[in-house]
Amino acid sequence: MSKLKVLCIPFGPALSHVFHCLSVADALKKQGHQVVFATGKERCQFIKDTGYVVYPIAAVKKAEVEKAMGMNWYTKELVDQCVGDELHVINEYKPNVIINSFCPTPNISARIAKVPNVGIISSPFLKGILARSNRSEKEVFAEIMDGETILQKIGNVIKIKVLKTLLKTFNKKWTKPFNIVLEKYGLPKTESMFDLYLGDLNLVEGIPDFCPIENLPPSAYYVGCLEWGGLEKEIPDWLKELDHHYPVIYVTLGTRVKNKKKIYQKIIYAFQDAKYQVIISMGGGAETLQDLVPYPSHIRIEQFVPGPTMINASDIVIHHGGYGTVMETLRRGIPNLCIPFSPEQATAAQAIHNAECGLRLTPHVPFQFGFRNFTIEDLQKSVKEILNNPKYKQNAGGLQKNINQYSSEKKIVRYIEEFVEGWGNKN
Repeated sequence: MSKLKVLCIPFGPALSHVFHCLSVADALKKQGHQVVFATGKERCQFIKDTGYVVYPIAAVKKAEVEKAMGMNWYTKELVDQCVGDELHVINEYKPNVIINSFCPTPNISARIAKVPNVGIISSPFLKGILARSNRSEKEVFAEIMDGETILQKIGNVIKIKVLKTLLKTFNKKWTKPFNIVLEKYGLPKTESMFDLYLGDLNLVEGIPDFCPIENLPPSAYYVGCLEWGGLEKEIPDWLKELDHHYPVIYVTLGTRVKNKKKIYQKIIYAFQDAKYQVIISMGGGAETLQDLVPYPSHIRIEQFVPGPTMINASDIVIHHGGYGTVMETLRRGIPNLCIPFSPEQATAAQAIHNAECGLRLTPHVPFQFGFRNFTIEDLQKSVKEILNNPKYKQNAGGLQKNINQYSSEKKIVRYIEEFVEGWGNKN
């Protein structure tokens, strides 16, 4: 087929979604396709430094995401501006296909411009979207609603009823700005903003043996681990010189977790007297080393750490349950310890717990997300359990082979090429 013109639009506030688009973009570029990006000003320079042309467009800012409750990031003015800017880029660049990661407005822009749209989505997030569409709220949250006692079960029934009401209220509020813009352009309204995260084709990060999805749509393909190696070019000397006589613990909490300072401090307190090497990545956040409590020399804190290399050198990775980190860790056969901060992350963390390739802190407590809900003793106990019980390492190694089988750049490119060709034949 002729070479494609591809427009990538990642959700800029979270670097993981930028990395997903860069991973797919690099695979397409290797096969001779032309790729450009469009994103908010906060990420323009970062992507330009990777060698891509970048169009600046209106976008949600990282500070707004950190401040907002739930997914209440968009106003009708912002949605309208995002769609307007995206249409301007589409009209100027004239792409054959749009690829987005966790960005709802390209779904609208692509429909208006009649350009095929490819969504990059994690299997827990897709699982949640399909569950909301096809099953009751009780079934959606069944995994985290299991009670061990009668009182817990009664409490969970009450929580389900409250949750049902909250979901309807929040969904109506979150969807309203998008429906105003959809109506403006003569498009059907959406019942849920989550549907806007789905593309005409969906590249699903994950494998069917881990966090499986019932009735996977024919427009969705598992693609294993979407990993971008652009930060791996310079490996710091300290990482090369780690002393592997002592367990290495890597801590990474992504770029969207709130109250990271308090979590870092808990982790420092937990391991300040332990014979571990602890590497904490702050993910380029606003926190500085001066903000943290004093820490001993066996704990190292960095703004950025080359993730895949660091994971390879680790015995345990402690993280927030972000699915990119889950896949990168299991792809290397390394056990996980998860501290989830959202329902999607809780789903991923519970899958790790169920597969016994790691643990989730407070696994049986509904809606217990974040630093308030684990103690220093919880953290110490979980790390010791993972280090002392070989089953976690063995089970992580068992998933490693399956993930690598699905993680193929050539397959991803073929899915996109065949999709665009089929779209052209139908339209």
